[in-house]
Amino acid sequence: PRCDCNRVMGVSHAALIGRLGDGEPFLVGKHWESVAGQGGRLFLGMNDSRRDDNSGWLEVRIRTES
Repeated sequence: PRCDCNRVMGVSHAALIGRLGDGEPFLVGKHWESVAGQGGRLFLGMNDSRRDDNSGWLEVRIRTES
């Protein structure tokens, strides 16, 4: 959690994080359920600002309810 390369401090390195629109990034982790506080495009990625030494892919399942 103290790696200087984390985008979200206090969150495990390489954890799944998200951001809605221009909002602040937040921890998604293995499972995230919440009411979105704002609209906008959903961005997902790893908690790591040094992407040049990474490889692989993610599979994410999103379910929305209204």
